[in-house]
Amino acid sequence: MRDVRTGLVLADGDERWAWELQGEPLVHRVHRVHRTLEGFFNQVLVVASDPSRFEEMGFRAVADAHPEAGPLGAIATGLRHVGSRFAFVAGADAPFLHPRVVRHLYEQRKGWDVVVPKSHRGFEPLCAVYSSDCAAPMENRIRSGSFKVLDFISGARTRIVNGADLEVLDPSGVTFRHVHSQAELDVLWVLQVILVGVGHVYSLWAAQKISRRAFDDPAAARRGQLPILAGMIAFSIFSLWLLKQPMEMRTSAM
Repeated sequence: MRDVRTGLVLADGDERWAWELQGEPLVHRVHRVHRTLEGFFNQVLVVASDPSRFEEMGFRAVADAHPEAGPLGAIATGLRHVGSRFAFVAGADAPFLHPRVVRHLYEQRKGWDVVVPKSHRGFEPLCAVYSSDCAAPMENRIRSGSFKVLDFISGARTRIVNGADLEVLDPSGVTFRHVHSQAELDVLWVLQVILVGVGHVYSLWAAQKISRRAFDDPAAARRGQLPILAGMIAFSIFSLWLLKQPMEMRTSAM
């Protein structure tokens, strides 16, 4: 099989994929993370119960052949349709995937059926790499009524990547964060904006104190603050723009 790297996005079950972060559906953000790993993933495939909805968005999508089996069925379906030896799997409700973590996990794949990270919360099977050879044994488990992804992983040749190894790549630890409600996304956006505003105000206050210490003349002190003020306004605007970007764009812009 030719060396094609594939990303699978699971958008089955409930419609978390349609929740919006900063006006953008989560599935768009997750799909874009895969696509913007330039030179790495050659194709991205969405697995959903109704693929037509995603095809209308311009995504390549396939119908989940085992909707009753949850994520295990969606992964098995995706692995049957990929043109690669391995695929990186992520849920559509994980909008903060860090590109360095994704690359690192994929690069550990040789000699294993599964590469799964283990965070402080436990195993993260919906941010993992699976061999296409897993499709048949997954389908066997589904036919026997065993639908748990972790049960499958425990019986496969699995490479476990410990969280300590990934903290260097993603110190914030947001890669494995899944959202649970639209309200959570709204609060997150507001909190980020507030933090930018607080940082802006604090910087201006600090600049004022420094200027007053540096200049005896109040007018000269005010003039000395102008370059700092202009710089902080520009930085705040840049920060708010950056918040609108996906995680990989934020990383490259810093």
